[in-house]
Amino acid sequence: AKSPQIVSALASRTWFRYLVIDEGHVLKNEASQISQALRKFHFAHALLLTGTPLQNNLHELWALMHFLHPELFADSAVFDDAFDLSRGVIDEGVIQKCGQLLSGFMIRRLKRDVLKTLPAKTEALVYVPMSATQVELSRQLLLSGAQVLARMQQSTEEGREEAASSSPDWVQMQSLLMSLRKCCSHPQLFGTWMEEVSEKYSEDLAHSSGKLSALSALLDVLLPAGQRVVLFSGWTAMLDIIERFLKGRGCLYARLDGSTNRVQRSIDIKAFNARDSKLSVFLCSTRAGGLGISLTSADTVVLYDSDFNPQVDLQAMDRVHRIGQTRPVSVFRLITHGSVEERIVERARDKLYLM
Repeated sequence: AKSPQIVSALASRTWFRYLVIDEGHVLKNEASQISQALRKFHFAHALLLTGTPLQNNLHELWALMHFLHPELFADSAVFDDAFDLSRGVIDEGVIQKCGQLLSGFMIRRLKRDVLKTLPAKTEALVYVPMSATQVELSRQLLLSGAQVLARMQQSTEEGREEAASSSPDWVQMQSLLMSLRKCCSHPQLFGTWMEEVSEKYSEDLAHSSGKLSALSALLDVLLPAGQRVVLFSGWTAMLDIIERFLKGRGCLYARLDGSTNRVQRSIDIKAFNARDSKLSVFLCSTRAGGLGISLTSADTVVLYDSDFNPQVDLQAMDRVHRIGQTRPVSVFRLITHGSVEERIVERARDKLYLM
């Protein structure tokens, strides 16, 4: 999709008997570049391979079916109206029919059916309190966005959600949400100047964040017991902060994010998975490290923050809980208590209802 020349050559000069698309969920948005490019291809049959055909809503399922059978699935209205968390709409009848419909187009293989010898995976939700710095920062953020939140609430109560979603207030609210999420992870995501604020509350790098303090306590228990940890965060800046924290502890680690080149990526993964590896922690950005790698030498996953799309977090866990794993896997999901993160995790859990 990124090379018009290649797309043109494949689409105009080649006729495929069978088009097989791995990671088929990349076609979940029919307006995306890759979806538009693949629609130009000439093929008699198509097969999509994916572990996550449903991620956020039923429209994504329609987009996949529309790619495979555009003549049968021309309109997305029924799919869109059946599941819309923004309006609190969940039509169980239609969702059940979608499941029945899929049985005619999909062969589903669950991990528990295919890998019967795979050790168990246990997920624990770890609720952590805010530090004094985070409490003050959160209070200031909410005060600054109070008027925007009040106007958005009024629009919702009056049934003007669509108008509200296209207003400048919506953009400001999205920005506020992003800031509140950053606050939950670490105050220094707003800049190193927050270190001076933390000093007023006698809080160092670790104790100025409830999550980082909890991570420190987890590592104090896990590492001496010989357990090895893969940590995921959606913020590369947060990985920078965790790196500083690990260096302060004298902990050996490796890191993978979107800026890591392929050669270094392979070297670090091989070094971490080596039999006598001294690396005890592997830091990954959720998007870059959540696909295409195997870290089965670890037995513990820490989700430092949660994604709106639950499948992203599930894919991250599967870097450790996969073929080749010989030990039970523990997953610790860090959630800041009494914050916007609780709602994010709740919404993500609702999306899993589609599966």
